[in-house]
Amino acid sequence: MFSPPYLVFSIGLILLGLILNGLMMKVLLCKWLRGRRLCPRDQILLSLSASNTIITIQETLVNFAVKSAFVAQIIYVGETFVILCRCWITAWLSVFLCVKIVSCNHKLFLLCKLRISEWVPWLLLGSVFISSLPSATVFWNMSVPSQRNTTAEVSDLAKYLQFRPSVPYLIILLGVFIAPLLLVLLCSILSIASLFSHVCHLKSQGPQFTRSQMKAHIKAAVALICFSLLYLSLAVVETLMILQMDVMDSNVSPARVMINLFFGPGEAAILIAVNPQLKWAVTFLLPHWLLPQSRLLPAST
Repeated sequence: MFSPPYLVFSIGLILLGLILNGLMMKVLLCKWLRGRRLCPRDQILLSLSASNTIITIQETLVNFAVKSAFVAQIIYVGETFVILCRCWITAWLSVFLCVKIVSCNHKLFLLCKLRISEWVPWLLLGSVFISSLPSATVFWNMSVPSQRNTTAEVSDLAKYLQFRPSVPYLIILLGVFIAPLLLVLLCSILSIASLFSHVCHLKSQGPQFTRSQMKAHIKAAVALICFSLLYLSLAVVETLMILQMDVMDSNVSPARVMINLFFGPGEAAILIAVNPQLKWAVTFLLPHWLLPQSRLLPAST
């Protein structure tokens, strides 16, 4: 059983994740309904907020609500699919931002800069396809020794949910997790380096470089650093979980649950903080009593 402090902290993360990602989804869906289409960046953000919401619900069910080992096994398969989708969607967001931020005269990079907006829907569909293949076979790589005892308590799930993949499948699953991590790290490093290089270049141009511009660049760089560290922690815990091969191991499972619950609100908070329009729209949806001051008008674009 989980300790009371762990339960309290988990409930707080669950509520925060549902609120922040729910607000993001509401803002983006309303924008979609008004304009009949979403820009590529908003398509990625909507997919991320939806996947974060689904994972939060699945983690809540499998760890705090479900009393059947067999049902938990099915939910775990679905959760694996959504987590893989989130990993790849996060990677495509990093690629999208990198292409928009970094300046490069290479022909391939210029082609990506021109076509990236057209590729976003296909990249999102590709995330679903890539994630579906390994996650669909998770069910057959998990053993439930006693199918008759499908009402086992959650505290005893370690006896029933044992991940026993073959070596080729394990390599594929690790590759599907590690590939988006490498993309996120590479694109984040390039974007951060480009931002600081741009700051140094503008500072050398003279006093026309305003303090607000410097703050905007530094804020974007800090957000990318936090984003990368948050994703790195998620990838490390998920990789350890795969290598442990025990879905409910007492040493790994609590850390995995906590990082999955923390990743949703953490990612949403970063994305809201660095997006002025999204930040204002989310602020506008909050109750008046939660705001320290009157709502600001949206920034002009």
